[in-house]
Amino acid sequence: MVIKVYVSGISGNKEVKKRQQRVTMILDSKNIQYTVIDIAEPGNEGDKEFMQENSKARDSKHPLPPQIFNGEHYCGDYEDFDMANELDTLEKFLKTSINEDNSNNLENGISNGSKQEIIKEDSLKEGYEESSEETVSNVNHNDVEAVSLGNDAQSELEEIPHNSGDTSKDLDEITSDLDNNTNPLDTHANVGDESESLKNDENEHEAAEVDKLSSNDSTDEE
Repeated sequence: MVIKVYVSGISGNKEVKKRQQRVTMILDSKNIQYTVIDIAEPGNEGDKEFMQENSKARDSKHPLPPQIFNGEHYCGDYEDFDMANELDTLEKFLKTSINEDNSNNLENGISNGSKQEIIKEDSLKEGYEESSEETVSNVNHNDVEAVSLGNDAQSELEEIPHNSGDTSKDLDEITSDLDNNTNPLDTHANVGDESESLKNDENEHEAAEVDKLSSNDSTDEE
């Protein structure tokens, strides 16, 4: 059942206002759930009639708020409520278990807390999934780049032996040309030999001429 506190929001009686505030303050301090019903509000005429018919009047013709009910069961007025609070018998006065109310509040709090935790976990999970998808996308992109780089490197490696073959071919051609051409040193040596031979021939020719002249001179003297 629900604790109902009947009050009047337009009462000009300061004492009534003070008592209404005190009742709600005590209930809040003990974490007791309750509902405030303002009998002065339009549309609450039936609640006002119910309170007056089921409450007791002390010094006035009609019962004055605040009046406390547990559902439709009457608990008492402000003086009864204040006395039960002083004697620490509110549980008996309200015809309920304060511990049970606190347990309900605790369960509600745990339930709300669990819902918040679930929402938080879902949010974290969604964020993790989005992060994972982005990471996988980046990895795939990196793999594509790596494969591309690998293909380029392979192409370069395949070109290296071809270039090496060309280099070897060029070296062979150069070697062959060197073998076919005359060594400049050998050419210089041959030229020297030919000069020496010509010089010897000239000397021999001059010697022959000298001998010839000598022979002619000898003939003339005779």
